Amino acid sequence: MYQLWYLYGSVSRALPGYGPLVFAVEATSQSYLAGFGAAFTSNSNPVAALWIMWLSLLGVALVTGWLFVQAMRSASRSMARRLAKEEVKPTSAVR
Repeated sequence: MYQLWYLYGSVSRALPGYGPLVFAVEATSQSYLAGFGAAFTSNSNPVAALWIMWLSLLGVALVTGWLFVQAMRSASRSMARRLAKEEVKPTSAVR
């Protein structure tokens, strides 16, 4: 299962970068792809680039917040276990 998740992560990170690059190069030599290069070039479409940037930043903030919450939950659980062990120390029996 780990291998499939790694493959998915690799492909999902690589395709968004390679797609526009390949098609932008091909668009210069083929007339039916002419609009692709202009649509996916940030300096020819700054409004779309700005929206993509803000959505990406929102995604990063959401993932960071989720990781922070998970770390705090894990830390509080382990700290609670540690404190519970310290409170219930066995007392030595008096003979």
